[in-house]
Amino acid sequence: MRAPSGLTTLFCDVGGVLIEVPWVSTARTLAPRLGMGEAQVFGLLTRLSIKLDRGEITLRQYHLELEESASHEVPYRLFSDALDSALKKIAPVWGPVRDLKASGAMEVVALSNMSREVWSSLQRKFRIGSLFHSSVLSFEHGLLKPDPRFFKLALDVTGASPGESLFVDDSVENVRTAKSLGLHAYRSVRPEDTANLLRSLVDAGNGGRQAAFRAVLRTTPPDAPSGQPGQAGPREVRGVPGLTE
Repeated sequence: MRAPSGLTTLFCDVGGVLIEVPWVSTARTLAPRLGMGEAQVFGLLTRLSIKLDRGEITLRQYHLELEESASHEVPYRLFSDALDSALKKIAPVWGPVRDLKASGAMEVVALSNMSREVWSSLQRKFRIGSLFHSSVLSFEHGLLKPDPRFFKLALDVTGASPGESLFVDDSVENVRTAKSLGLHAYRSVRPEDTANLLRSLVDAGNGGRQAAFRAVLRTTPPDAPSGQPGQAGPREVRGVPGLTE
């Protein structure tokens, strides 16, 4: 049964919505080895991840570029173990996403900037693919959010209509791009609020579901400015105290 609000498809981000941003913990582990501050390492890891997430380099090539950029050697096993250990669930959101898929009220699609290796690790650790009907991942297409082409590709691949689609992401820029293309968009700031939003979509027979959906949207403006306590911009880290310089 389809949702009475007219929404038929949920496009859900992975990192920052379902999984903690892995470069935070990885930076903390590697900083002493690299002789750099955690914030500096975090910035380096995220900058280098652009090519990784576009599928242009492998994780081993990423590791070599990290060593070259930092002018320090880091054993690959230490690096890969640190990254694997950093892959942790944002637990409150998992159940509602799984329930929404099982309800049949909406098509649930992963739309994420994601490397092949990290996605494989998430499959191995958590069977993350079971949360979704399908996935549109950056490494498969060579595009990254917030590039509008990536959103348009996701709509084309799934056959979804922008006006009947809801996009959930933790990035201001990604949410703004989605809205500019006609999608409904929600910025995930607090996992509990995101979980409540998703629960409001699960029971298509609940007459109050659309009102609940609108109420939850009002709790967190999707294009709220970044840099406020408890919020995260594209380079900020949600739910983690400030990294040391």
